[in-house]
Amino acid sequence: MKSADYDVEFVYPLPDETEKADRALMWYGPKNFGAGEPIILLKTKEFDLFKNLDAKLLISIIIIVCLSVVCLWLYIEKRKYSVEQVSKPLKVQIESDEENVIGMLKEAGGSMFQSVITKKCEFSKSKTSELLKSMEERGIIKRKKKGREKLVVLIAERE
Repeated sequence: MKSADYDVEFVYPLPDETEKADRALMWYGPKNFGAGEPIILLKTKEFDLFKNLDAKLLISIIIIVCLSVVCLWLYIEKRKYSVEQVSKPLKVQIESDEENVIGMLKEAGGSMFQSVITKKCEFSKSKTSELLKSMEERGIIKRKKKGREKLVVLIAERE
């Protein structure tokens, strides 16, 4: 075996300097060692991942793993949310918009200009027009032209 396969386990008397790079133990000045001294006890190296890894590297790996888990969790949650949004029926939104228009018409005495509905509901002109067209086709309202504007009249009572 090579000397690199050994670690110093015990030294007596303690050296003045230890150089790990050169694998050297040094005593300076005149020394009188006793019989059987110096004592150097070597042991074979054992590979230990946690002893050999730098603490900063280990912490970095743990942080990267934790961040990866969080990112994966966020990705899965985002996909769930987007799938839920796509699967929501559009009809529910249209019905609530229709209910808003019907409620406004009832409060206004049964009729109102289309431009006022657009402003109060904060719809675009095209959305208001499409919604009222759909309601007119189903016999809920009637639109009458008054000059350059259209008057929307409620003709069917809904519960």
